[in-house]
Amino acid sequence: MAEAAAGMRWIFPAPLCPAVNFCFYVGVNSGGLLLAALGVQRYLGAAFPLLLGGSAGNRKRAGRTLLAVSGVIWVVACGHCSVVVVAE
Repeated sequence: MAEAAAGMRWIFPAPLCPAVNFCFYVGVNSGGLLLAALGVQRYLGAAFPLLLGGSAGNRKRAGRTLLAVSGVIWVVACGHCSVVVVAE
């Protein structure tokens, strides 16, 4: 917002530019990937309701799987966007 207010001129220190771009694009990429993962989970829940629902042990395993998939998505998004920092 500050860049747009300053007439599309970067007014902050130069090392901050790739850091801001990294944070922005990690958020965009991870958001899209997390929405895709949510769609897959919803599909699997509708296609195989007995497999994914049920006992408390199944819910605990589903929670751990959710955390693992979310962690992998964040690592992939950060790895993909690290090009911005490395190229700078």
